[in-house]
Amino acid sequence: MYPKTPRSIPMSSSSQKSPFNGLVSYGYESEATLLPIVPMLIEANGRTWTGYGLLDPGSQISMITNALANELGLQGEKGISRIGTYHGRDPTANTTKVSFRISSLDKSSSFEIPNCYSVPVLRIRNENVDLKKLVKDWPHLAGLKVPTQNSVYVNVLISSCDMAPQEVLEIKRDPLNERAPPPPPDQDLVNAIDRFLLTETYEARAGVKVLISDEELRANKILNETTKFVGDRYESGLLWKNEEPNLPDNSQSTLARSLKLERRLIADENLGKRYSAAVNEYISLGHARKLSAEEVNYHPAGRTWFLPHHPVIPKKPEKCLPVFYASAYYKGMSLNSALLKGPDLLTNLIGVLIRFRQHPIALSADIVKMFHQVRVRPKDGPTLRFFYRDPGIQEPLSVYQMNMQPFGAVCSPAICAHVLRQAAVDGGIDAADVTNLIIDHFYVDNWLTSFPTAKEAIQHAKRVADVLLRGGFELAQWGSSFPKVLLSLPGNPVSSIN
Repeated sequence: MYPKTPRSIPMSSSSQKSPFNGLVSYGYESEATLLPIVPMLIEANGRTWTGYGLLDPGSQISMITNALANELGLQGEKGISRIGTYHGRDPTANTTKVSFRISSLDKSSSFEIPNCYSVPVLRIRNENVDLKKLVKDWPHLAGLKVPTQNSVYVNVLISSCDMAPQEVLEIKRDPLNERAPPPPPDQDLVNAIDRFLLTETYEARAGVKVLISDEELRANKILNETTKFVGDRYESGLLWKNEEPNLPDNSQSTLARSLKLERRLIADENLGKRYSAAVNEYISLGHARKLSAEEVNYHPAGRTWFLPHHPVIPKKPEKCLPVFYASAYYKGMSLNSALLKGPDLLTNLIGVLIRFRQHPIALSADIVKMFHQVRVRPKDGPTLRFFYRDPGIQEPLSVYQMNMQPFGAVCSPAICAHVLRQAAVDGGIDAADVTNLIIDHFYVDNWLTSFPTAKEAIQHAKRVADVLLRGGFELAQWGSSFPKVLLSLPGNPVSSIN
């Protein structure tokens, strides 16, 4: 909670001279800032303790009281530490560096706390929580499942060094309170706005020589060195900023998010069925696969990452699209933060539309599931893992791994655009005829072009379709302004273009 009207408290002369004891009195008129004090289980040495801990991202070290450390039989390196506060005149204390595991009460989430200091006492202010009064004063908190809580003793403080237990899964913001923190920006949305603004300039920068950055040079090098044809389609590596990305182990954090998603899917049976069908289609088509126990145990250090995922409902309400959230952060890193965006290989949209209107016979088609037609090289596979089980199934969550480029990875558009161009160049005897038709007339996965005659339209459309199919890309959803052309194209025609 974030009070609207703080008031200052006059300090007495005695209070000014008193040493700081770690207790902060805020003094808002009838309101207080409630600290994130949560119930938890602590396990160590075969012993279990149930109580309360404070999640404090503002602290630099995690702490546990000596009494609780002794109760759990914790031992470690002893020393004398000075734990700083705001005034810099902090006494020293005998501390012991210990480690233990904390869990939620239902044990659905569990985290290792490897470096924690035992201290004589934790003086942490705690308020009585009356949920009914809380909801009355703050209506946006209605629906929270928080029991009425009396004052409790806090024996553990979890700091910014252990951020996994503190991951924010949902923010409830008071729309009338300007002091409440806004939700963190969605980097995907920021990127989408950037792309929109670039498009709106109509690329009116003719004659300007664009310098290639070091990042683009590196991305091009990876694309050229790792892209190859493997049997029935192309394979390409992810565009890493560094050869060794040094990703932290986010498995427990992602597991907690997966369990939350599962509860949502169980609560919404219709959404659960559609999402389950979509994920199982991924698996049946080979876009993702379930890992064996041996494969799960293989997790190369710094190159293993678990992707949170969630449903997105497109324009057709009966559809459901699983999207991987590659921008999810853990310990200061996300998968997208370790990847390069890659070169901008999108053809100028205005140019595509002008050429589409140039001749009387207009023609259009889409690539079927474009991102899922390009394989991920095996070395990068462990960075695209995810947890899943069908909603309501009473069995442990399974670990899956994407075989194809995922929706949500920042480099996927550049990789797929590069592979599409490579498929044109590798088109054999038809390469010279179709390369320009592919490079100049595709916008992402949409082919928009036009021809002077129906005969030319049919002839070139079949060549482009054959070349792309050899590279693993199938053209579908054909449309044309001339009915005769539609009847002569492969697959089922979709619509006439007026």
